[in-house]
Amino acid sequence: MSTSKKLGRPPDTSSEETRGRILEAARVCFSRYGFDRTTNRQLAEAAALTTGAIYHYFGSKRELYVEAHDQVQAIVYERFEQAVEAAEPTFADRITAVLDEALALQREDPSLATFLAAVRTDISRHEELRDEPRLRPNRRLSFFGALIELGVDNGEIRLEDAEVVSDVVAATMMGLVSASGGEPGAHARAVEGMKRLVDGSLIQPAAPTVRPTRRPRPE
Repeated sequence: MSTSKKLGRPPDTSSEETRGRILEAARVCFSRYGFDRTTNRQLAEAAALTTGAIYHYFGSKRELYVEAHDQVQAIVYERFEQAVEAAEPTFADRITAVLDEALALQREDPSLATFLAAVRTDISRHEELRDEPRLRPNRRLSFFGALIELGVDNGEIRLEDAEVVSDVVAATMMGLVSASGGEPGAHARAVEGMKRLVDGSLIQPAAPTVRPTRRPRPE
């Protein structure tokens, strides 16, 4: 990703393009090294810029981190929203569409999920990130809350189970983020498994146990 020629702010390069390059470099570096160990030099090398150029666009490492998170959220949830709009208006169809889109995003750009996984770790370690409102899962809660509300309205989800479904969905999405950095096929299998849980084809009722018939004792 880095190049040998570093750039400051060349006149023929738009500010938006440069800013986007820095944000892309940021999510890769933060994913690899974490918030604490990522240096301005690493960021500049990854973006093929000078450290001065980084400071021109972002006043601090924390600001860059939060902006990178905002960008990833925007990319992910714009795709999720497009997926649910194209699906049938049921919880089952829409959550399946989201799972398919999560798999497509992972194949297109693995750095999105690995960055989100790193954010969870960094928040647990750094109070300055933990206290940052923009790093809270508000968009996730709002998006999936609307899907669950649809399921309740459709009669797919009992009202008394809505909170349980919310917890299951949250655990699933966080689990997929974690699986993104593991064995290459684990993420795809997890997506397929969750889809089959939704449609009821993954786990079958246990076959009844046939006990041997006891012969009567001779008198």
